[in-house]
Amino acid sequence: MLFAQLLTQDFSSSTVVSDYVNATTPTNGQFTAIGSSSAMMVTSITGGALQYARTGGNGSFTHNADFSPVPDVMSFKFQLNVVSSSAAVAVAIIFNVGDEFTNTNPGPGNATIHSRFAIDLANGSFVFRDHAASMGVTGPNTYTINTNYAITFVINNSGSNGSYTAPNGLTESISNDTWDLWIGTTKEFDDRAAITATQPLANIKMTFASGTATVQFDNFNVTSETTFLPVQLVRFDAKASNNSTLLSFSTATERNNAYFSIERSQDGTRFETIGKVTGAGTTTEKQNYTFTDERPLKGTNFYRLKQVDFDGQFSHSPMVSVNIGKVGGVRLSPQPVLDRLNVALEQPAVEAATWQVYDFAGRLLQSGTVQEESTNFEISTTTLTEGTYVLRLVSGQQIVTQQFQKN
Repeated sequence: MLFAQLLTQDFSSSTVVSDYVNATTPTNGQFTAIGSSSAMMVTSITGGALQYARTGGNGSFTHNADFSPVPDVMSFKFQLNVVSSSAAVAVAIIFNVGDEFTNTNPGPGNATIHSRFAIDLANGSFVFRDHAASMGVTGPNTYTINTNYAITFVINNSGSNGSYTAPNGLTESISNDTWDLWIGTTKEFDDRAAITATQPLANIKMTFASGTATVQFDNFNVTSETTFLPVQLVRFDAKASNNSTLLSFSTATERNNAYFSIERSQDGTRFETIGKVTGAGTTTEKQNYTFTDERPLKGTNFYRLKQVDFDGQFSHSPMVSVNIGKVGGVRLSPQPVLDRLNVALEQPAVEAATWQVYDFAGRLLQSGTVQEESTNFEISTTTLTEGTYVLRLVSGQQIVTQQFQKN
């Protein structure tokens, strides 16, 4: 499975908006335009995010230099925070994906748009809308302001049905010329029809043209999934059995699947291969697999699958974990956590210790120190999106890991 990184930006390198713009030859961290049509729409970099504060006029960001490669399947991810909103307005903000977009306001016409969604603002809340050629339909959920939401917009223009790894870690199907919208790990829209199916997924554009509100965008990550997932993994479980671990997993379909490598880790970041299970090649029938780790590590064991095609391409599954013997030295509460995670040590640190928070892709997100003789401390989780994370404590030669859930 191959991925192309088309656009990634977290607005942390500069507080000057123009530093993130190149109208002709943008890097994969730049837009071709960011701005507004009026002094009543103030665009800025505030708190490490791209902010639009509107009392009038239009604001937008655009990337109209065609992505290379132009994706057949696009994953458009970003963080959204509606900081304030004082009036109820339908279709205040629109997100467009298509071709031949311009850098100027207003937004593109329907003929150039493959897929789009919109946001309706209210006083203290907002909703997402399938903004088709007509007004479309609103999503089932209402979201509150002053909360960071992880948005994932997945669009299929490949000519065939396929699947992708969803934000909840499961394999999700998607029909041709449709799109899915995820808010955190909640699917807001499923297989919504494209507006103009003949348009490629070459450009993106956001327009903000209605309402009195302040809105922030951060952590853009646009990728091209150049092949669909060769394997639809529908279940992956780990269960402690005496002094061993039983792993079981199932697939709905497989294509050119040579084998699964079984990988294990004690800290959720560094993995080793401990076994191999032969795949079923190509099949549309459900397959069930098991593997027993006869010598698991003491404490928490993290496992993942490395699925390998016959041509050598591979992808990793989400992680699962299981505790063997006594869980070493730390209790986390509450579970799941909202804004602050309490960490309670069974014994005080005898020397300075460090803590680190990783996501399930092994990326370090936060870190800090634990004072000597401390038995309790708190970690702010307000910047984390919904999902599962790994806390790693290091004191001298001792390493303790625990996972926690953020809602």
